[in-house]
Amino acid sequence: MNTKISMDSGKQINGSSGLALTVYERIAALAGKTAWGIFSCFIFWLFIVTGYSTVRLGTLNERSYIIHDNMALNLLFSVVALFLMTLFFRGCKRFQEKRLKDGIRPQVDHRWVTGVMLSALTLMCLIFVITTQHIPRSDQKYVVDCAEEILNHDYSCFEPEGYLDYYPNQYGIVLVMCCFTVIFGSNNYLIFRLINVLALGLLFKFMRSLTEKIFDVPTSLLNCALLLIFLPTSLYVTFVYGNILGLTAGIGSLYYLYSFMEEKGRWKLAMAVTLCAFSVFVKQNYMIFALGLGIYCLLELLKRRNLRTLAAFCGILLTLSFGSLVPGFLMKHLTGIDKKGGISGVSFVVMGLQDNPKRFNGWYNEYNYVSYKKAGFDKNLQTEKCMEDLKERLTEFAENPLMAVSFFSGKNISQWSNPDFQAFWINQGLSSAPDFKSPGWIVEFLSVYRSERISKWLNLLQFWIVAGTLIFALFCRKDNVSLCLAVIFIGGFLFHTIWEAKGQYTLPYFLCLFPLSCSGWMSTIRQSDILMDEVISKKWKFSDKYLKPLVVSMLMLACMVYFSIFGNSGIPGSLLAAKQYADFSYLVYLRENTSERFSGIRTIAPLEGTDCDLTGVRIEANGDRAFLHLVSENTYLDVMKHPENTDDEHDEYLTEVEFSAEKSETAGSWFIKKVSDNSYYIFLKNNDKQTLTAGDNGEICLSPLEPDNKRQLWQCLPLN
Repeated sequence: MNTKISMDSGKQINGSSGLALTVYERIAALAGKTAWGIFSCFIFWLFIVTGYSTVRLGTLNERSYIIHDNMALNLLFSVVALFLMTLFFRGCKRFQEKRLKDGIRPQVDHRWVTGVMLSALTLMCLIFVITTQHIPRSDQKYVVDCAEEILNHDYSCFEPEGYLDYYPNQYGIVLVMCCFTVIFGSNNYLIFRLINVLALGLLFKFMRSLTEKIFDVPTSLLNCALLLIFLPTSLYVTFVYGNILGLTAGIGSLYYLYSFMEEKGRWKLAMAVTLCAFSVFVKQNYMIFALGLGIYCLLELLKRRNLRTLAAFCGILLTLSFGSLVPGFLMKHLTGIDKKGGISGVSFVVMGLQDNPKRFNGWYNEYNYVSYKKAGFDKNLQTEKCMEDLKERLTEFAENPLMAVSFFSGKNISQWSNPDFQAFWINQGLSSAPDFKSPGWIVEFLSVYRSERISKWLNLLQFWIVAGTLIFALFCRKDNVSLCLAVIFIGGFLFHTIWEAKGQYTLPYFLCLFPLSCSGWMSTIRQSDILMDEVISKKWKFSDKYLKPLVVSMLMLACMVYFSIFGNSGIPGSLLAAKQYADFSYLVYLRENTSERFSGIRTIAPLEGTDCDLTGVRIEANGDRAFLHLVSENTYLDVMKHPENTDDEHDEYLTEVEFSAEKSETAGSWFIKKVSDNSYYIFLKNNDKQTLTAGDNGEICLSPLEPDNKRQLWQCLPLN
């Protein structure tokens, strides 16, 4: 039975006239323009801050460093990329035209091209997952442990100070982990990561098909290429959590919902609702995706006014219950425990508004945990206390608006301007599975030294993505489904402006910009192609179509000049969080957490003291540590082993060194830290209290660090 209501029947049912139709359209148009206006403002601000600043994350302490960036370099990269893409586009167009002129039908299907990209992405992720096999930590580990405890009928995690007593919002992912544990066994992290790889492949497929449906094939191809080279998504496959699963389900839900709106098919609506419900189930943050989909359905309902669209709207709204009600019901059915409470959501807001010198403003500082414990694990009592703290903090912001601007700018920069979105941090500092050692190239790839260099390229790519999105927001065709992506981004931006901050939280919303950015750049490429043709044929002349881009470009240039001149004081400085730039602090962090690297063979000699030079030493990088290889004897500097010592006593008593014929874990654990232009400390492992020291009689040993002892300072001289 066809449920679509015709125009005439709609008039009869509602008793409305043509004027009523105009009212519906005006409401939808006004809502759309408002949303696009807000979106454009947010993206323009991101364009400015990602151009002038970037963020790096400390390895273990999760400290965010906002450092200066070069706007001119970012713009130059985007312009060069645009020029190269235009040349490539022109080449492909001419190749196709020539083949059609010769009567040859195109042989290469674009789906074959994207299939190759998908295969490359999948292979890359599989290799990464298999060669890391890290043990999860923090929330990843807690949800896995809770699942195993529940299956063993151990419900201590629900008791006061138990993990699920604090965080009942984790019921959904814990129940998913219970299913994985029943099917694949306990602590089978590899299987979950392989499922992440599969989910990432599905995300690639959904993004490709969605972009192709909304825009066109070239935009879809560019989007696929972007997904392939954007490393953070690939690095997150090792994350034993609901991020990738929820993101894939959320984007998949939008794809099926759009297909349902345009092509009908009830099964598509069922898939959309199911995937949306699953995304909210595994991670409550994806309620923002569900709300975005709901707004999309509402706008379509104002436009179409039929039962099909109303059913879609109601179905998407129903999925919001899968954030709390359904997981709670299922957990009660599984365990018989009906817990009410948990940490108050207000505490996360208060925490998100607090200064945090340890990590960064608005980042996790245990306020939610401590306040819940102080309230005697009473959620209502905690909420009352948190409301008092919230009012006090808001009063402080109201009395000092410039400080508030600086706070929120710095907080948002710390989570939106981090080009790897914590992807390296997620994988750094993790211990490997027992009896497994990652290959040297993985250790090197994940090191602070290498990730810093990769992040520089990701920083340029991040700015390119934001710039393309800004082009789309200002100049390109827009419809309700592209507005849905923009609304999801707006929701994520606003939510994490007040909620706990984290780079990993903002990655899903940043990925929603990919189709919009690619559309913006493809539109620019086509205009550049036309302009090139006109210039080459000498038929170019200034026309009205160039007026708006020229005016906008001049205004943006004036804005960038303004920020360049006044970006260290007043409102511009507050918007850029200039007072929180930590260039020197970050350089100190790099120096203290990466070993110096040298090329060629060296002579290592003490700055002062006895003659105990090491001649003919090649320093081989091992991530952030190094092997000291004595080439002439083919041995490695190592700590002397004492069989009578246990592993726990090992580092405390081993103060002698030897030259071993084999590479070992301790031999590769030297850390060379620069002290001055020509002197270095050589530490063992992460222990900066035990350093290589020249003895009185020409021997070399490890001894406690003494700042004034120049026998602990070494020179790395070129081999004569």
